[in-house]
Amino acid sequence: MIRYWQEIAKLQNYGYLGIFVIGFIAGSSVPSPLSYLVLTFTFAGIPTSYGIWHPALTAVAGGVGAGLGGTLVFLLGRSGRRLLPGVKRYSIDEATPMSLTGKVISWAQKKGAIVVFVMSAILNPAFAPMAIVMGALRFRPIKFFLLCVAGNLVKALVISYAGYLGLGTLLRWLGGA
Repeated sequence: MIRYWQEIAKLQNYGYLGIFVIGFIAGSSVPSPLSYLVLTFTFAGIPTSYGIWHPALTAVAGGVGAGLGGTLVFLLGRSGRRLLPGVKRYSIDEATPMSLTGKVISWAQKKGAIVVFVMSAILNPAFAPMAIVMGALRFRPIKFFLLCVAGNLVKALVISYAGYLGLGTLLRWLGGA
């Protein structure tokens, strides 16, 4: 962030829409959601020619974009059965209630909302596999979307205000951006 400050500063010209698009791309990719969080942290605290970015709006743009991207990953899992018709798929009906697989499926169906929210709200590399599994288990798409956006909003708000209070204060104390 410090080494490439010039390049990062150029991205602020795209405004909140840029944070949204980067959040969407980062949320829909498997490797890492850090790109939009770095920008959310950075932009929430830097002054611009028209004032300081509002940390809450920065978080909303990134969080909603990442939630929408995460829902795209979920839809991949949901439609995966139709894309591979020749592959024998595991049927939820085949699981016996006492088997480990049956217990995991039952737990995911009963507590899926908590899982989706928590996995969206924390930094982890396991979000994409969880989203695919929840899609394969036929979790309701609108419910997944709302919980995913809520979790990403919580995460983005924490990161954004940390940048606003931490980096922004430090830069103002040093005399500018």
